[in-house]
Amino acid sequence: MDVGPGPKLTELTIQSNYSAWFLSDVWNRPSHWLISMEPNHPIMYHTMLIILEQLLKLVDVSEVALVFVTGPDALKQGYAQCITTGDIGEEPYKQIFKTGIHRLRKPYPNKLVQKFPYKDYIFFNKEDRVPYSINGTTTMITKKKRIQIETNTNHWRVILRDTKNVTTGGKCIDHLYMNAQKQNQHQNP
Repeated sequence: MDVGPGPKLTELTIQSNYSAWFLSDVWNRPSHWLISMEPNHPIMYHTMLIILEQLLKLVDVSEVALVFVTGPDALKQGYAQCITTGDIGEEPYKQIFKTGIHRLRKPYPNKLVQKFPYKDYIFFNKEDRVPYSINGTTTMITKKKRIQIETNTNHWRVILRDTKNVTTGGKCIDHLYMNAQKQNQHQNP
């Protein structure tokens, strides 16, 4: 929603031997907002395990630091688990976040991962205006606003702000269990 491919990110930029590619974010982490990887990729598998583990450890779902629980920091951990060889070796921890080509560690050393810089590889959707029609009237709105309207989404910070006093607290596992019970009751009245 916030970004799109920039002028340097084209069909010719991505090589066929990459098993995954990422852009760097401003903190040099692998981006989570514009990525691609082959199905069942180890980085995504480990990232999902980290996310599930962190969700189950949540003490209060109404107070979530999404960046660390399900966002870019979780991806950073999954990325590091699959690439780094510790402090030494082919891919020491201090090197894996640099742009360039990286290899996954054993048992996947033939999988190549490209990490691009974000400068010129992304386009920020900020104030660019596009036409939007509703009830026969066309108006100009920002790309970001149009995406939000058409996908019925909002930025997670806005949702947290708007639901701060409405969100029921408690453990994530308890909410999952309650939602499963509601779903079961709905299917079997």
